[in-house]
Amino acid sequence: MSEDVTIDMNDPGSWEIAKRYAGLLGPVPSNVSQSIKILWEDHLLSQKKEEVCISSRSFSAVKRIEKSSVLKMPLFFAAQALYKERLTEITEDDMSRALVRVLHPGLFASLLGLIYMHRRYNKICAGEAWDELSKEYILNMEVGFLIGKAAPSIGDAVGVMMGGVRAAALATLLKRDEQSFTGYRNLKKKKLDIFFEHERWQCDHGQIAAFLLRNLGFNFDFMKIAYALRGHEVGELPAELQSWRAAMLLIDGVKNGMDLREVSTASAGITLLPSEKEQMQKDVTNLFEKGSTFGWMFKGSKDA
Repeated sequence: MSEDVTIDMNDPGSWEIAKRYAGLLGPVPSNVSQSIKILWEDHLLSQKKEEVCISSRSFSAVKRIEKSSVLKMPLFFAAQALYKERLTEITEDDMSRALVRVLHPGLFASLLGLIYMHRRYNKICAGEAWDELSKEYILNMEVGFLIGKAAPSIGDAVGVMMGGVRAAALATLLKRDEQSFTGYRNLKKKKLDIFFEHERWQCDHGQIAAFLLRNLGFNFDFMKIAYALRGHEVGELPAELQSWRAAMLLIDGVKNGMDLREVSTASAGITLLPSEKEQMQKDVTNLFEKGSTFGWMFKGSKDA
């Protein structure tokens, strides 16, 4: 299908189909969705006050994650890998409280959601196609994290989520119809084509990802989130979602082999400093030269 074909992104039928695809992940446990919801509220408050805000509700919420080593241990190893300097400064005896202090509420919420989805897909999407998509999932998480860390106006929490959630959405298409999904990936050489997706599946990855985020506990207008996830200039975004589109534009820049110093985020309403772009380009280059540091995504209680 050619890109000049007009697609009604707000067609109710396509949203209903996307909702069903997101449902293939299965119901999200309340200890995960409620924790994410509370942590993200603290993240938004932190942004507003321009200081790290961790409420007693967040501490209580993350305690519920302690009971699941399959979720807790990757978060512990993430804290060690991503912010080791913060971890050494924490005197907290309670590991869950220490982790939220190290990762901060927003990054904790994003990683919790992405780890949970990745663990689920490991169970329900077996085979070579998922193995390949899994690697892309984790690599894009790391690219997004580096981009967000270098640019405070985007932030590590948004960067890592935008890096991973698109692959999470694609995994639902894989789960539903592996043959068609593999054909799509081969035909488009792994590039995304929302027009093709609507033709084949009657919805697109941005819509599916929006429902995945909602199911995880992120409280957003899911239609607006879908616009941000598509990256290009479709649909007006509220100010709080401009960083999401900016992150996606930069992540797509990396996927397309562009120098991040040359990628414009003006269409997202965000202008980055040259020093920020310089840092993210340096970090991403280092990632591809030296390899990923996100191996903790595969770790569990046996690695402790």
